[in-house]
Amino acid sequence: PDTASNEPIPTHPCPSSPSPSAVYRFTATSSPNCVQSSCDYFLGIRTNDNDPTYLDFVLEGSATGWIGVGFAPNPAMASADVLGCVVQISGGVAIVDAWNNAGGHSNVRDTIQNVCPHSASYSNGRIQCVFSRQIITNDTAQDVPMNGSYYLLYG
Repeated sequence: PDTASNEPIPTHPCPSSPSPSAVYRFTATSSPNCVQSSCDYFLGIRTNDNDPTYLDFVLEGSATGWIGVGFAPNPAMASADVLGCVVQISGGVAIVDAWNNAGGHSNVRDTIQNVCPHSASYSNGRIQCVFSRQIITNDTAQDVPMNGSYYLLYG
């Protein structure tokens, strides 16, 4: 499997990668009884063990192009902060920070990529990526603070 991302690494220091056995305190799945490796969609979020100003994310699912999660102030997709994994033409996976603007344009790459990629792969029709992001970033135009209440959008 391919690892890392073709996207630039943030200018702030990234935290250590979560251990493979990390327990994600918040999870969302495509089915209540599935486990990470068998879900059509799996999202895990946890506070980073080494730097509590960061959240660790794992996204995994059955897809050929991309998977992602959006954090929106309303049930619509507009103004959502989107984090995702995109399969590249090369077969590698890019971890991206995107924005669904209020004008209806979705998945526009953020000017500032505030994700710290740890691993990313595409194999046998499954995408998986592990990354971290600060709870509060300096990108107030395209990132939402992760300490608020939001609607979650899955794709």
